[in-house]
Amino acid sequence: MLMKGGGIIINISSLATSRIIPGAIPYTVSKSALDALTRSLAVAYGRSGIDVIGVNIGSIPGHLERIDLRGYSGGRRSHPISKPGTRTLEKYAEHIKIIASQKSGLLNGQNIILDQFAIDQYN
Repeated sequence: MLMKGGGIIINISSLATSRIIPGAIPYTVSKSALDALTRSLAVAYGRSGIDVIGVNIGSIPGHLERIDLRGYSGGRRSHPISKPGTRTLEKYAEHIKIIASQKSGLLNGQNIILDQFAIDQYN
């Protein structure tokens, strides 16, 4: 990308970075580190024409099934994605493609929350 004069890096993170999920400490810590890496790379390479954008997606059914969520007070009430059956990789990918097509520089270093429930309201 440096030799070509620029490009876009999209890091896929998670809404778990802003939620406490018991039993998912390694997952939430690693995704939080990815958010910090996004901002750091944006600063390091932004002037070289490389935008680095984080996309924080919600849960995808089946993804966290191995984690014991008993006693978790979050769930549907506090989770912005509360419409069952709409959270698919394909739906997220459609919107990530739109984000990746933007080369304005204004999104560089941002971690965008991609909330499928909000997306469904406009489709």
